[in-house]
Amino acid sequence: TYLGELKSIHNKTSHGFSIGLPIDIRWNDRLTINFSPSFNIVNSQQVIFSPMNEDLNPIVRKSKHMLQDLRGDNFNSFEFPVALKFRSEEKRIFNSDSKYRAYVLGGARLTRWSGLLIHYDDLKLESKNNRPVPEGLIMKPEYMSWEAGVGFEFYLSYFKVSPELRFSQSMNNVFSN
Repeated sequence: TYLGELKSIHNKTSHGFSIGLPIDIRWNDRLTINFSPSFNIVNSQQVIFSPMNEDLNPIVRKSKHMLQDLRGDNFNSFEFPVALKFRSEEKRIFNSDSKYRAYVLGGARLTRWSGLLIHYDDLKLESKNNRPVPEGLIMKPEYMSWEAGVGFEFYLSYFKVSPELRFSQSMNNVFSN
């Protein structure tokens, strides 16, 4: 290959945008089951291939990136996370009617790529018709990951605000070998 022997293959830190519907099923005052299906519209997931030879630049590819092309695109995805949320007691914010509470959560997430199989079927058709098919990153159509997080719930007069920080790690390889 162009890079020779590889030192590492890893994800580049990235950002994204998703629309979701949060659903909390209350077990008791402190324990809830959190289900928040979402659709990721914009994701900038990238994979970095770093060579052992430090004189060569790493190659950065997106999930729908053909290796001979400098451009790339990503698939949109549907995510189905389920988490157990343990919340603290409610506390008042100073002397107002507003309240807050902290929480920790842990659970699992199923991610399903949209349009992935159609894209791969098109590539198979090109191959059957003896047309050249560019090399690409072949991803599994879905994968599971575990996640953990912390957050706060602020109960204001007319609505609730819940900033949250979640860590997610896939359980298996997301690439199809």
